Amino acid sequence: QGQRVQQVQIHLEKNSLRRKQKVVLLGENTPNWGVAFLAITAMGVVVVPILSEFPEPDINHIINHSEAEAVFIDERFYQSLDLSALENIKLIVSLDSMKVLKGKESGNKPKKSILDRGKEIEESDLAEILYTSGTTGHSKGVMLTHKNIVLNSQGGPNTMGRIDQNTVVLNLLPLAHAYGSTTSFLGALSRGASVYFIDRKPSPKILLDAMQKLRPTVVTGVPLIF
Repeated sequence: QGQRVQQVQIHLEKNSLRRKQKVVLLGENTPNWGVAFLAITAMGVVVVPILSEFPEPDINHIINHSEAEAVFIDERFYQSLDLSALENIKLIVSLDSMKVLKGKESGNKPKKSILDRGKEIEESDLAEILYTSGTTGHSKGVMLTHKNIVLNSQGGPNTMGRIDQNTVVLNLLPLAHAYGSTTSFLGALSRGASVYFIDRKPSPKILLDAMQKLRPTVVTGVPLIF
């Protein structure tokens, strides 16, 4: 997975993405979403996750308002949504294949690892802008530092205890949601746990089938699901 993260970072560097610039993540829960999230934040670039159920005007607003320089997007959204804001984006990458849809191809691997630049990141640096869904008018951007994210990601595992390499987490929350990205994804990974996603709406039958197959030790969701 480290090599996949680095390949994404090469895409970003080839297209002149630098620290503190913004990159949008628009897609469903997949391993590639996680790879992109880690690649972006480990470079000191700021990630802007967008919930996939947001209406097109809100998505366009967030892309423009965040001053995003690049977008990682599910190809079905890229093909089907009317996203005029993408016209001004210099790098667009498919979350399905990690192929460049618009911009410069990454080319060969650089001699020096881009991951080494993570040493330059300060805990007070901006890491993520989360646009809220529970507001009137356009969504508001909440600015989170690297320290915010690390502390939040440890809250769940510290409260529950016994989250380790033997833990199997079934995540039913959007990764673009604060709880889904911090506790379910980053918190679980930080303790060596395995994280699984469902690639469709979690109906009772789908949930029961998934639980029978995966035998999860932790399920993260919202009260409505339970």
